[in-house]
This record gives sequence, structure tokens and C-alpha cells, in this order.
Amino acid sequence: MKCPLCGNENLDSTRFCIWCAAPLDNAAPSQPEPTPVAPAQVPVAPTQPSAVPASVPTTPPASSATPNYIPTSVPTQTPSYIPGQSAIPQQNPGYSAGGMNTPIQAAYVAPGTAAPKKVTNVLCILGFIISLVSIFCCGLTAIVSLILSLLGLIFACKKSEKGKGLAIAGLIISALLLAAFIVFIATGRFKVHTNFSLGKKLDTPEKIEEYIKENNWIELEEGSYLVFKSSKSFKYYRQFDELDDYYYSGTYELYVGEEAMDFLEDELSDYGVTRKEVEDLADREELYEMDNLVVLVLHNEEQIVDGENIMQKEVDTPYFGFFVTDKKEKEHALDIVNANHYDYCLFVPEDEYEGAKKSMKD
Repeated sequence: MKCPLCGNENLDSTRFCIWCAAPLDNAAPSQPEPTPVAPAQVPVAPTQPSAVPASVPTTPPASSATPNYIPTSVPTQTPSYIPGQSAIPQQNPGYSAGGMNTPIQAAYVAPGTAAPKKVTNVLCILGFIISLVSIFCCGLTAIVSLILSLLGLIFACKKSEKGKGLAIAGLIISALLLAAFIVFIATGRFKVHTNFSLGKKLDTPEKIEEYIKENNWIELEEGSYLVFKSSKSFKYYRQFDELDDYYYSGTYELYVGEEAMDFLEDELSDYGVTRKEVEDLADREELYEMDNLVVLVLHNEEQIVDGENIMQKEVDTPYFGFFVTDKKEKEHALDIVNANHYDYCLFVPEDEYEGAKKSMKD
């Protein structure tokens, strides 16, 4: 079959010209033979052409099996062009040169499917902040920050959230503060009265009792040091600046107001103190009131001297007197008497000792 474009011969079963790649119409019916006519009327056409047009070569070039010339008007085939389908190349075709349909994975992720950004867990932040606040609150809020930091760390790990570092820092700070707080409470060195007791009105026996237990007391004349510890225990040092040796220790009882008067009449009746005597004393002194009456009993179980206990049996030392405060409620004192020896004692809170000592000198 001749190519209608270049005129070269091709096999009848070929759909495209092997010389110029132009499509061949091999399905077209063959032309009918002309009807014979009389010789006199129509000249007989020659069966072979007398000459071959010079523009169409009769044989393919001998120099190459593939023509050098491809007409620009005929589209060339590309890997993305399949005859009979769209001539526009596909961006992601499932077609390979071997004729197999091979899926090609997309080289990008759609914006809608991008991974969400990680957020910081709120509990981790709160736990860390409260742990910092606990430093300035003497560890009072450390248990709260410890719990929040622990919960924040657990939830951050489960939900793959940020903030684990803050939670760990909050846990460490809270644990240290909580441990220090427990140690101070156990040793009786932690006193919350220093900043909170000043200025509060001590107008009931319950408030007075609480204030006395919260404070450490220094005797204004001799400088002895009375420390109320937890679990109703105490230590009574000979000097407030010498805490290594020479002190008494044991348990104590404290009564204020009407309870103190009842204890005097019932438990300390052997000392001969009557209600009338106490009421008369309260009437004579402006700073004395029956609601401020104080009875303190020290149950001395040890007397440590040179590192050894020299006390052979327990000795009770009762004190009774009044808790007094000035009109401005900025200075306080325990004005009491040792009932065993009738020694007069004036104890002041440790944080007021320097001011009271200076007032005495003036």
C-alpha cells in the first residue's frame, strides 16, 4: 500500500507509514476496474505508467533504513500520546512503555491532609507555673503543682502533645519543695506566724492558744528559749543562741481563758490559786483579762547536759499568768510565773525579741 503523503510502499496490514508515520487508510475498498469500451471511442490506458514522478522516489534510500525527513505537519508520537485517545499528555498516566498499567504514586500531599501542629498541654503549663509560685509560698502549694505536673505529663505522653519538659521541671521543683516543707514541719522549724500573725486580732482564747503554739518564745531577762514543736512536744533551751547543749525536752499542756481557770482550780489546786485571786489580779491590771488567762504545764522528760540525759524521773513545771498585747496589737508577751519556784518570766515572740530588748534599754 502506498502512503498518500510520501508515496512509499508499505505492507497492507500496516496502519502507519514506516517512512513518515502518516496514518494509512487500509480499510478503504479497492477501486473498481474500468468498464471496457470500444477501441475506436476510448483509448486504452497503459497498464504501467510510462514514467514515475520525479518527486516520489520509487525505492527507499539505500543509506538508511529510517528516513531522515519527517514532515512537520505530521505529529510525532510521544510517550504520553496514545492513538485513539486524547492527544493531550496526562500529568499522572497509568501507562508504561511495555503496555502495563502501573499506578504512579502522587509526589505531593494535598494541603487538606497536612499533619496538624502539636499543641502544649495546659496541665503541664499550670503545674510548672504553680511550682514557681510555691517557691515564694514556702512550698504551701507544692502538692497542687506536683499533681498537675504529673497529670500533664501523663496526658502529654498519651496525646503526643508538647510540654513534657515543663511537666518534668514542675515535678522536680514541687518534689523538692514538698520534701523541704515536710522536713521543716517534722523538725518544728517552719513557722507560718511570722508573716500572718502580726496584725490579726487575738480576741478569743482559741486564737490566743493558736498564736502561742505557732511561735517560739525568748525570755526577755535571761534569754532562755522555749520552742513549741509538733505533737505537743517542746524544747526549752538555756540560751536561745546555744541550741546544741543544755536543754529540757518533753510534752506540754496549754490552756487559755475559762479552761485555764478550771485547770487551776481542779488539777493545780495544791498550789492554792483561787478564782477570786485571779479575778482581782485581772481587775487591777489594764492588760489582764480573764479571757487571756494562760496555764502552761511542761512535762520535762529529759535534761540534756554535755550530750547526756541527767534527769532520772519526769518533772512537771506549771506556769500561769496572762497573755498580753499592746493597744496597737503589734507586740505580744507571755507574762507568767513558774508555780514551783514563783519565778517571774516575761516571754516575747522570737521575731519581736530585738525590738523588745531595745525598748527595755531605752
